[in-house]
Amino acid sequence: MEVGNNFVVNVEEGNSEGQEVWIVCCTKPLHKLNGPLNCKWGMNYNERDEVVVGKYYKKWGNSYSTYVLLKDSHLVYLYSHLVRAMKFLIPPKNHHAFCNEFII
Repeated sequence: MEVGNNFVVNVEEGNSEGQEVWIVCCTKPLHKLNGPLNCKWGMNYNERDEVVVGKYYKKWGNSYSTYVLLKDSHLVYLYSHLVRAMKFLIPPKNHHAFCNEFII
């Protein structure tokens, strides 16, 4: 997986946003951690765990296919075996919103 690629990961059933998958934009490809890590999303990782790093796209509005990439989103660290699909395009659309987010 390369930086900038989008990928999908499984989510916990009954999650707070009612989503079936999370869509993530890769910011650091598959690598081993140099030490233990507790990410901002509450996951704990051990030294030498293999992870990918990215930023979540957030579901936007009622449309099935509209997501935003949050400008100030915390990075998410994910085990590579959770990746379901990768390397697909999310074409940007021209849209105006009054918020602190990018529309994708």
